[in-house]
Amino acid sequence: GTRLDSKMKNTVRIIKEWEEMGGEIFFFGYPLNFRPKSETEVVEVTRRIANQVDMAFILYVTRHHKWDLPGGTVSPKTVAEMAGISNAVAIKHSPGDLAHTLQTLKLCGKQILVSDPFEAHWIPAMESGMECILGNCIVHLWQTEKVHPLFDYVQAAMRGDFQQAWEIYWSLQPM
Repeated sequence: GTRLDSKMKNTVRIIKEWEEMGGEIFFFGYPLNFRPKSETEVVEVTRRIANQVDMAFILYVTRHHKWDLPGGTVSPKTVAEMAGISNAVAIKHSPGDLAHTLQTLKLCGKQILVSDPFEAHWIPAMESGMECILGNCIVHLWQTEKVHPLFDYVQAAMRGDFQQAWEIYWSLQPM
């Protein structure tokens, strides 16, 4: 409706101001009052905003939107459709469901960077091709300058040494 349209105009205005200040990428969130009736509506709104700006963006798909959609968020197929938007470069994929992330990686992981912020999903997702982690600050609470097990197991996984990665991961449990 009109309220949402004005929020979208403000969103575009803020992104353009960020670009004028030298910003090169933005994190694509949705207004809190965005309550899509379908996955198609999510794609349309995303495309409408993305087409009005020149900057690259990171999609944010999360169950925390609490949308009235199956699983509270969009399907991997819909994420893959949004990955086709020319200035989409990555996604912080946060449905809280590893199978959802793995299917998303399969459908669009070669097109954009797919990241699952849930630490318990990192190694299986990296085994399936996840190349980056857009997490949250909680992971830094487990590390110090001298002890950095999350960094160590991520580095092992990125090298393809999943056995070492899993060993370090399991040494941290049940943290």
